[in-house]
Amino acid sequence: FIYKRNETHHPPTTSLIRYYSDMVIQCLASSELFIQHYIRRHFSWYNSELWLEDILTTTTDDQSSSENQNTIQILVALSENDTIVCASKAKREVQYWQQQQQRKNENNLQLKYYENVSHGHCCADPRYWKDIYATMMQQEKELLLQHNRRTK
Repeated sequence: FIYKRNETHHPPTTSLIRYYSDMVIQCLASSELFIQHYIRRHFSWYNSELWLEDILTTTTDDQSSSENQNTIQILVALSENDTIVCASKAKREVQYWQQQQQRKNENNLQLKYYENVSHGHCCADPRYWKDIYATMMQQEKELLLQHNRRTK
C-alpha cells in the first residue's frame, strides 16, 4: 500500500490542515510496519465495495404492496476535504440516487456532507458523532413505524 495523493481529484493546496492530514496518512498509513502488514495481508479490499444501486434496487417487482417496500435505511457521511475519497464526486453520486428515489416516492437514503472536514474527522470528532447518531436514531424510528404499520 502506497499512499499517493491523486492530484486529479484533489488539486494541490497551501492549506496547513490539508498538508497535515496528508502527512499523517503518508507517515502512518503508508509507512508504519504493522499497518502495512494488515493492509497488504488481512484487509479484503474486494469485500469493501458497496454500490448504492445494489442496495437501492433490493425491492421486489410488486412495488404496490407495503410488505415489499424497501426498509433499508442508508446514511452516507462524507468529509469535504477527504484526502482519500473525492467527496464532491461521491456527493454527486449520492444525490443522483436520492433523485431516483424521489421519483419512486422512497426516502431511505440520507447524505451528511461535512464541509471543511478532513478524512475520518466525522468519525473522530464527538460533535459529528452526535449528528450521525441522531440521524441513525431517526432512521431506526422510521423503520419501527413502518414495521408497526405493516403488522396492524
